[in-house]
Parts: sequence; structure tokens; C-alpha cells
Amino acid sequence: MTYIVHVTAVVEGDLERIEELINEYRYNCLENQPGMKGFYVCRPPDHPNVFLYTQIFKDIGAHRAHIEGDDPRIFFAKMEEEGFEFQGRWMAGKEIDSPPDAGSYSIDPLVLVLAPPTPTLLGLNLNLKSLNERLNNPVNIL
Repeated sequence: MTYIVHVTAVVEGDLERIEELINEYRYNCLENQPGMKGFYVCRPPDHPNVFLYTQIFKDIGAHRAHIEGDDPRIFFAKMEEEGFEFQGRWMAGKEIDSPPDAGSYSIDPLVLVLAPPTPTLLGLNLNLKSLNERLNNPVNIL
């Protein structure tokens, strides 16, 4: 079953250079990791220091191999060497299968990359500290 990872990253520094490093990281991952099926990155035009990643793996084992591999380690080492600040939050899980009668459609990856984020997503991206606090201190509503 496909395993999907979404990352919201807020970065500080030379944004053009950071984008170069992220693209280098993305293409290295796609080249070096046979279990990675896709790696999409976008930046909201009105929040240029926010990067949204979607990584698609063939299964959880492929994601584990990614995390334990050299590509992330090298990427974060380069970010640190160049003095860039990087704060992120990621969520991951297995793809949910839809029942066969639910209809079928496909999402063009280009649309995913170019589509502007919703106001709800922007709220989450811009307030990572609050989001982290909420996720780490859940409220029991029952």
C-alpha cells in the first residue's frame, strides 16, 4: 500500500539558494531511492519562505529506508553548513483505498505543484508552533 508523507517547512535565509538545495535533495532522492514514487514541492506565492513537500513511497519500508539513508542526512547537513534555519512538521500514513464504486479520477502532478494553498493550509503553515502544541497536548472532547 502506498505510503504518503506531507511536510510543511518554514525556512529562513537566502530563499533562492534554499530552493536550489531542496531541488537537489528531491532529485537525489528520486534517483537514489527506488521505493520513492514521487516527490513534489511547492511554495505559496504569498508566503515564499514556506515549502510544502509531498513524498510518495511504495510502502512504509521504502519510507524507512529514505529516513535512514544518506539523502536526508546530506540535505540537512548542507542546510546547516550554509546557516539556514529550517522548522518543519510532517505527517505520514498509508494511502486510503476508495471503494470501486466511488468513481475514479486522477490528479495531474503539475496541478498539485501549481495549485495555491487553501486559507486553512496557510493557517497551519504559518502557525507551526501552535500546531505543534496542539498535537503534543491533545484535548479530550468526550
